[in-house]
Amino acid sequence: MVNIVDLAPKMISTIFEYLEQTKDRQCLAKSHPVFKEAIAIYAVESKCYEKIQIESLPIEDWSFILSACGSTVLHIACYSAEIASAAVKLASEYCPNLKELIIPIRHEYWNEVKPLLVGLENLKGLILRNDYTPIDLTALVKLPGLITLLLFAFNPKDVLPVVNLLQLKNICIRNVDIVLNIYEFCRGMAQLESIELEKVHINFPATFTRDPLWSKLRYLKIGVVRVSSEMPYLPKLKILYIKCHSDIELGKILGRSVTRYSNTLLALRLYCTDKCSSHENNAKTIGQLKALKSLVFSNLNNTYLHFIKSDQLQKVIILSSNKITNSSILGLLRGCKNLRYLDVSGCRRANKNVVGPLINILKKNNVQPENPLVLTVHLKSFGDVNQGTGTSNPYYNLLVVKICENFIRERPFTVPDPLFETEYFVHE
Repeated sequence: MVNIVDLAPKMISTIFEYLEQTKDRQCLAKSHPVFKEAIAIYAVESKCYEKIQIESLPIEDWSFILSACGSTVLHIACYSAEIASAAVKLASEYCPNLKELIIPIRHEYWNEVKPLLVGLENLKGLILRNDYTPIDLTALVKLPGLITLLLFAFNPKDVLPVVNLLQLKNICIRNVDIVLNIYEFCRGMAQLESIELEKVHINFPATFTRDPLWSKLRYLKIGVVRVSSEMPYLPKLKILYIKCHSDIELGKILGRSVTRYSNTLLALRLYCTDKCSSHENNAKTIGQLKALKSLVFSNLNNTYLHFIKSDQLQKVIILSSNKITNSSILGLLRGCKNLRYLDVSGCRRANKNVVGPLINILKKNNVQPENPLVLTVHLKSFGDVNQGTGTSNPYYNLLVVKICENFIRERPFTVPDPLFETEYFVHE
């Protein structure tokens, strides 16, 4: 009788297909050197260790697994500061092909981790979650292949060395109490495709209102604190996400470029404070963006919606807008014939009496049952609404009513963001 350990490792590797738990695969691989060789073959073919979360197993177990399969690992996530240093050591020792790393970082072990981190030659993406401990990021310049960087909860002065990472394609800085001049901070990053900054000062030299600065930028998410100039036209920009403070107007941000964006911008998210007095001007600017397919905005009044007319618009989400009435919602539908998703769960004054007239509008807009309008409403203002409630209209199948019980829809700065419009963020 042939002993199993005498078989070819590739043949033995098929055994691991029937072991669903990582712990079970590890126990078998530890039982004999040939099984360790076999699990390495299995890892290559199954890609089961391409993405790993360190907390899913004790760190000593990962040490054995990665010693066998580390070359197949492309993504490591670690969320515990207590084992972050050990996770980076494992990545440095066993994962030469690692492309993305997510770790918490603290001052007490940064000097230990730093040389290991910059030694990850194939690293493309890095997410560092700090807790406002002092961290010197100057060493990141030694990662020339790094194209995506996300920083959370850093001290303001510690993010400044990022300006030297000229190869970045994606930059995100959150929970950092600093107002960044977006031009000064990102001007050297010519390859940028996405920018996310929570507090920015918009102040561009006049020449950049004519010449593209970030010719590849597709996604821009900014919290605007101060506006000293208009933004330049960004020809590839598809998704614009703005949080406005005080009475800052969208038209002053886009400036003369608004007519050019009318043909290219596909998704807009505009979150304004309830103290904003520029409703009408913002609405007029949005009304000029005729290519928009997705629109998310907050703190609206009835006047606002009258300016939104577009046959391209397919998705609208209205947050924290208790001044919006049924008549305004009907007016929006009349002006946007191809709208197929409307979320009014943030509109307390909207109620189920809108359903009957809304269906009549859908009929006039030639909406078909196979592609109905999905209407998301607030439970307290609509009650227990079913399709066709409040109307005997035979065309009720043109509308699907969904109930949103999430009360924080009324608070735009705390509500979770709606799903990201990935269909507009593709490589051309």
